[in-house]
Amino acid sequence: MSQQPSSGGSESEGAGLPPLTPTDPPSPSPAKTITYSQASPPGRRRVSTSSSTSAASLASLLTRLHPPSPSALSLEGKLRVRATVDCGSDVLGCRFSPDGSLVGVALRSGQVKLYTATGSLSHTLPHPSVTQPDPTDPKRGPRRPQPAATSLLWLPEGQSDSLLTTYSNGQVVVWAGRSVGVSVGECGVDVKAGVGGEGQVICYTTDQVTLRDPNTLAPVLSWPTSEGGGLVGGCGRVWVVVGRGREVVGGGSGLTWWDGRAGGRVVRRVGGVHVRGPALASHPHAPRLVTGSWGGGADSVQVWDANSGKLTHVLHSDATTTAVWSAVWAGKETVAVGGADPNLMRLATLDNTTVGVVRGLKEGVWGLDASPTRPHQVPRLALSSGSSLYLLDILK
Repeated sequence: MSQQPSSGGSESEGAGLPPLTPTDPPSPSPAKTITYSQASPPGRRRVSTSSSTSAASLASLLTRLHPPSPSALSLEGKLRVRATVDCGSDVLGCRFSPDGSLVGVALRSGQVKLYTATGSLSHTLPHPSVTQPDPTDPKRGPRRPQPAATSLLWLPEGQSDSLLTTYSNGQVVVWAGRSVGVSVGECGVDVKAGVGGEGQVICYTTDQVTLRDPNTLAPVLSWPTSEGGGLVGGCGRVWVVVGRGREVVGGGSGLTWWDGRAGGRVVRRVGGVHVRGPALASHPHAPRLVTGSWGGGADSVQVWDANSGKLTHVLHSDATTTAVWSAVWAGKETVAVGGADPNLMRLATLDNTTVGVVRGLKEGVWGLDASPTRPHQVPRLALSSGSSLYLLDILK
């Protein structure tokens, strides 16, 4: 179905996560009700929910507002499906391993699953708080739903098993193979993580950025996203953060550059961007950023000079009318963007040539990643929509 992210929710349905679907069990509602409101772009209906909203009622409301599309999955241009996987729960994020041999998915169920490049399940990491029930104990009831896994990443310069995962209850875990190595809590509701530019891990929520040591997860530096201007002149809430050398860039109501060595001091800001979701990506080999706006429109995909903050490219296409939720670099001068209304993924070059399009997805594109490559190699793509993971080849 075509869905827009909710503005708030229960423990596994927070402000920074895509909406629940009927395939996932509802999580227990906290006692305190907090409602967040997000302004809707012109022509779009606003859906405001609270933490007491059940998963079933939210999914029902979204279904009425955005009925499922009758179309089947279709590919255009230089794209080919290598594998399609049903992950069993909504995929909130997907990421390739450094060598491209594995694709990890963070699931709303709290699990993290790792698949091979052909779509076979390698292994599953349960939520670290899960304990196996004793089948001989009749008093033990069914296990309560676990907090959602909100993101995952391979640690800088780590091996294929050096994995970090984050959870909607504020827990951050570094795995040693298939066992928990280091775990810290109280990192903020719906915390997510990204790789910093100087070997550190960036943990962030919508209102706080923290640089952490990748080995111990000890905090090195932390600052509020409103630092240096607040909601009026600053970035306000951020939905995605990326690292660039000593700088950290956050996307929300505009883009904000912070100096990671100078206490999070604001270096520069630009407006005219409305990022909602992981729709900010740093080029792996060049000083460029790509952003996607949730408001949609002909200028919803933009490319920026990362050093100066100047707009360098606007990718115009009928496909860009989608509300962009995810963006990633897929080559030296190629970007991939995906979202909802309509549910699709577009692959395009910086000269505004559409290389490929995936249409007919039943839900929005909530996760998107490209396999790491050398500058002149063609990457593979991982795309998540609902509980489905699509592994795609880009043809030459």
